[in-house]
Amino acid sequence: MNLAKKAKALLLKMLRVMAIVMTIVICSNAAQLAASSFSTATPGSTPDNALGSDTSNLQNSPPSNSPSKNVINSSINNAGIMLAKAPATQPSTNNSTVNSAPNLPAQKTEHHALDGLVLQGQGTMQWMNIRLYDAEYYISDKQQPRAAPVALSIDYHKNIAAKRLVKATQKQWRKLGLKHKQQQHWLKQLPTLWPDLSAGDRLTCIVNSDGSTDFFHNGQWLGRINDRDFGPQFLDIWLHQNSSERELRAQLLGLNR
Repeated sequence: MNLAKKAKALLLKMLRVMAIVMTIVICSNAAQLAASSFSTATPGSTPDNALGSDTSNLQNSPPSNSPSKNVINSSINNAGIMLAKAPATQPSTNNSTVNSAPNLPAQKTEHHALDGLVLQGQGTMQWMNIRLYDAEYYISDKQQPRAAPVALSIDYHKNIAAKRLVKATQKQWRKLGLKHKQQQHWLKQLPTLWPDLSAGDRLTCIVNSDGSTDFFHNGQWLGRINDRDFGPQFLDIWLHQNSSERELRAQLLGLNR
């Protein structure tokens, strides 16, 4: 009889132990499931970085009744929206055409570079009532408005990727029938100078009297192209007699006065 009682007590004790073990296992699995639900995005949710760092695209998007983004970008390309910034990486050292910012004297700023130049004209580039940018053209000789030194400054109202700027440059040169043996070389060098532009950025291109071309971003020097043929051909995008934006050309050159 005593043996039966002992066996029964032992069985009850084993059952209690098994119940405790099962409870621990269930609690552990529940905790793991809860943790995974926090670390994994639920269907249809948007990760924090899904929009990237350029959230200004939302603020600068056209209203719902405006042309689509792709159509606007295409128009921006056709308008020849250009200019400058140097990324952190240095231009290739085996190419002497482009100088990077550290090689220029520290006092060289857009303000200093524009000394001696006067405003010849200014205008606004619009498309379908969308303001793309404001432009200003500075000259040193009233009798020869294309004679260096000259400068073109653009204040952007839309975000524009650097790659799109390079493609727009090439497209405008092609439309104008402008050719040069160094043109492909220039197009390879331009991405080392130009940034992705944001609304509110000011970009300035200055063609110096020695034929070199300096680029500035929000007043700070970015780099220089030493080929004297580059600057005039670059400015032709806006100033050539066959420019795609005839009204803006007239405004910049002061022809409407």
